[in-house]
Amino acid sequence: ERALTALAQPVLLPVLNEWLDEPTRQAASLIPDSELVERPDFTKYVWDLEPARMADLIRPFLDRSPRRAGPVPAAPRLAEPHGAPVVNASVNGFTQHWRGYVSNRYGQMHIRSARPAQPSEGIKAPVLLLHPNPVSGNAFKELLQALGSDRTVHAPDMPGFGDSDRPGTEPTIADLARATAESLRELGYDATRAGQLDVFGVGMGAYIATELARQAPGLIRRVTLCGVPYYPAHTRSYDFFTDPDYVDRLYKRIVEAGDARLPFRRRLEHFTDHMLTGR
Repeated sequence: ERALTALAQPVLLPVLNEWLDEPTRQAASLIPDSELVERPDFTKYVWDLEPARMADLIRPFLDRSPRRAGPVPAAPRLAEPHGAPVVNASVNGFTQHWRGYVSNRYGQMHIRSARPAQPSEGIKAPVLLLHPNPVSGNAFKELLQALGSDRTVHAPDMPGFGDSDRPGTEPTIADLARATAESLRELGYDATRAGQLDVFGVGMGAYIATELARQAPGLIRRVTLCGVPYYPAHTRSYDFFTDPDYVDRLYKRIVEAGDARLPFRRRLEHFTDHMLTGR
């Protein structure tokens, strides 16, 4: 509540057809400058199944003229530590994709990025996509391409998730936001140049996006929050480590009984992401 009420940036809250729809509405009531958009036709798999529609939903909000117009600095190329050249770059349609690592207090953070394959007129603010728990930036693989057709987009794996290094002790949401800000500085984004980034967070990513915007109000320009887990803390956790049947049930739920519109391989990727997550 303290973080939500402290948000100074404009905030868009798409309400999807999923179990966090009502908590998201309640969270919206606490945000000073919030815009609620009801989308009952969008499910939690919208970034996989209809990424272009999700991109089209948030793009007008991101591109809206600010109250006090100012230049948006050019987004730097993603460079690996020690100045190594960008690797694993590829072009898919109108979007160039690449992957790499940046540093923070917990070690290396894995990050997927995309940008227009051909330069366009005007510079749009880059977007940071923050994933839900317990998956990784891979959850936004399709949305990365859709949004990356006209701006730079980054989708990091939070510390302890995906291919990023694991913290030695359990981090708080504030810790994850600080680590994200540290990695962003290595990419050339910092609060000394105001309004550089827009941030999009889902689930746990909505918590981190909110905290990042609160910690670094000069860095974050606009915020989009989906599936905000705004409900009591004791109902937000589940002790996977005392349930011997957890993995089997998870496989059946995600892979065998998952949304049939998702290819089998993609459902398997989501299951694998769950298995990679550290405690």
